[in-house]
Amino acid sequence: MNLAFSRRAALVAGVVMPLLETWRRWAEWGQLSKLPSILDDFVAGGFLILGAVMTRRNPASGRPYLAAAWGVASGMMYYSFFGQLVLLGQPDPSGVSPAAVVAFKGALFAGCLWCLGGALRIPREPG
Repeated sequence: MNLAFSRRAALVAGVVMPLLETWRRWAEWGQLSKLPSILDDFVAGGFLILGAVMTRRNPASGRPYLAAAWGVASGMMYYSFFGQLVLLGQPDPSGVSPAAVVAFKGALFAGCLWCLGGALRIPREPG
């Protein structure tokens, strides 16, 4: 895992996460009580895109932004994964099997942690 991979993954996740959440919770958009659960993906996605852009401009000064963005996404996915795991017996708003949603969220959570490690990894000096 390196910074370049973490940056590219941040761009992809920054776009895909809000799109998936919009699709998944389309029927709940009118419910004010559901908005925090919906909008957290937009916040994390925005941070991930910002971190990727900052890192591309200047890897040394952008690295903390990317690491912070992956930290936000990891924290969000922690809550999302374990919250979904607790509600495994209830139907998902998307209509997809709750077990499939938990498995997908678990993979996303692991990916966020992996990319956080890539953003935190200090490259070795040649020599």
